[in-house]
Amino acid sequence: SDALFELTTAELKYREQKKINLRIKLARFPYEKTLADFDFSYQPGINQGTIEDLGSLRFTQENQNILFIGTSGVGKTHLATAIGIEGCKQGISTQFIRCSDL
Repeated sequence: SDALFELTTAELKYREQKKINLRIKLARFPYEKTLADFDFSYQPGINQGTIEDLGSLRFTQENQNILFIGTSGVGKTHLATAIGIEGCKQGISTQFIRCSDL
């Protein structure tokens, strides 16, 4: 019974990972980045606490939107991608769209 339990557990983890990977693929992110990959020391003007709060996806429960505005090279795409990937991991359907494509 222990072997069957472990096999079932492994199968469920595998299926969940496949679902996450499919959501990430369907979201069409430009690359896979996480909030842990972001270098806040490079952009000291970005409030790390605020970004971590956005990473918790609390804004989705409150039916709010977020929008990153800034010049080129400040990390907007990285942060948007990282938050979107976290959403995919938590079962939220996500789509990445650049403003120019909108």
